[in-house]
Amino acid sequence: MTLPTPGLPWPTPDLAPAATLSLLRTQTDRMLDAIRSLDDDAMREPSTLPDWTRGHLLTHVARNAGAVQNLCAWARTGDETPMYASRDKRAADIEAGSTRSADELIADVEKTAKALALDLEVLPQRRWLAEVRHGGTGDAKPAWWIPMMRLGEIELHHVDLNVGYEPVEWPSAWVRNTLPDAAHDLERQAGEPLSLEATDVELRVGADDARTVSGPTTDLLAWVTGRSNGSALTISAGKLPKLGEWR
Repeated sequence: MTLPTPGLPWPTPDLAPAATLSLLRTQTDRMLDAIRSLDDDAMREPSTLPDWTRGHLLTHVARNAGAVQNLCAWARTGDETPMYASRDKRAADIEAGSTRSADELIADVEKTAKALALDLEVLPQRRWLAEVRHGGTGDAKPAWWIPMMRLGEIELHHVDLNVGYEPVEWPSAWVRNTLPDAAHDLERQAGEPLSLEATDVELRVGADDARTVSGPTTDLLAWVTGRSNGSALTISAGKLPKLGEWR
């Protein structure tokens, strides 16, 4: 599936960063406001992700900021700088940091988010079209996708923290521009070709001759990313398939 150039409010790649960075600042602050009320006991409680407490999840969010800074360095210098040294090192760092106090966890997320924001703000305009590869799939992306990817981490994991933030609160512009990329591996997840058709905007992705899953864009994205069971969606024939793990 060929990914389209993101639509409004990112009409062209060279205009994407300003709008995305503004939204990233707002949504990061929103998540930080939510976690500042959590105490040590709350950090030991489960997130919605299997085997991860909120402490695990917030450690991941903090380490991800550093990993995204590596992509900023790659875009700025042209020297390949992978997000993580290895998957094992990534997992070990998350486990090691998960049992820290609430104050330590919150401070880590705040500090790393601030450092990343600075790196994104000072990335030279000419380097937004530089190509990097992100860690989830190894797909090549222009650097203007970096803040979009980080925004995805914030939006999805804010939901995963189980602190009352729901997909319905996701920014519509982010949802619209993320769904085509999120559905990149939908055939593997579903075990069959599928098409997605939004009922609230003009957007269709996937195989044209496949069964079609329809619904509001937010509900489609929540289902594809494993944040919803898809109960709000309809399918053109048969039953809605149960999706495998997203990325």
